[in-house]
Amino acid sequence: MFITRLLLLCGMALSTVLVTSVAASPVDNLYVESVPVADQQATARNEAATIGMAPVLVRVSGSSTVLLNSGIQRAIKKASRYLNKFSYQKTPLRPDHTAKGAEQLPYSLELQFRKPAILNLLRASNEPIWAENRPATLMWLVVDDLTGRRLPADDDETELRQIVEASAARRGLPLVWPVYDLQEQATLSLDSLWAADSKMIELASQRYDAVGSLLGRLLGTSDGKWRVAWEYSFNGASTYWDSECEMLDDCVAGPIAAVAELLSSRYALISTDQGNIAKVKVEGISSFEDYGSLLFYFEDLIAVSDVALDSINGDVFEFTLGLTADRAKLEELISLNKRLLLVPTIQGSDEAISDNSLVYQWR
Repeated sequence: MFITRLLLLCGMALSTVLVTSVAASPVDNLYVESVPVADQQATARNEAATIGMAPVLVRVSGSSTVLLNSGIQRAIKKASRYLNKFSYQKTPLRPDHTAKGAEQLPYSLELQFRKPAILNLLRASNEPIWAENRPATLMWLVVDDLTGRRLPADDDETELRQIVEASAARRGLPLVWPVYDLQEQATLSLDSLWAADSKMIELASQRYDAVGSLLGRLLGTSDGKWRVAWEYSFNGASTYWDSECEMLDDCVAGPIAAVAELLSSRYALISTDQGNIAKVKVEGISSFEDYGSLLFYFEDLIAVSDVALDSINGDVFEFTLGLTADRAKLEELISLNKRLLLVPTIQGSDEAISDNSLVYQWR
């Protein structure tokens, strides 16, 4: 087996089974939402739960269209039934709390919804579920205003990065920020970035594990407004948006939401009861801890409904997985996480592939 495996690894270029690996990032707090409330009474809490459940469902599914589902709408009216726990925090007074003419409420209610209940609701409503491991988006931002042209730093006075990150968190969209060190500056100048030089941007983006890139060019006007041109590049195609706003939040939210919708349409899964199965062989399971971690890994895949261990041969564990989707979707979801590395196989070189099993190396 060792010799065969070595030959397989050496023959990667001849492989007929190849899945492109896309880096994914686990998204935290998908099931948590904070809602301002006037008091700590049950009535206010129940109303806040109905408000907070909607963005949770959008984050978990990846799509705002789930809120049009009549079954989802009925469930939101009974949102308190889906709560796991809640807590109150006093809201710090904002000096600009009247900027938009809205009264600042004294408490923030943090709502944590029950993951199994939310997932079961989406499945029962025939709506998509986007896995917690999600492909990252590379975020290029360049600002041109009265102070000059620049990339916003972590401590940028406009808090632009914080605004973008907050908007991405609301949609469960992981972001990667370029370091823009000397290596990148030599490849991609600020002028090239502002000119949206696609070749130079693509070259500079290759060092990052991201499935696509979002370029935002923000022009600060003399009247205090912002004009923003957005370009999202994904899978060889580009999408464009233009916006004008007074508050940066308003310029950012739309494109971030659009990217989340696009990616969820690609990676989210609508569960089906088709009775599909997949045979999977995993090499490199050398301890009970490895085995336990692998079981948790399989059970956390939204395309897997059942896990059965068929056999053990040394460090090779063979499983039959019950699926809620087709095998191609399973392979795609596994490729988003680097714990399992597909072992390329040459057709007919090993009896292990005679049953059309997927073969992976545990890492």
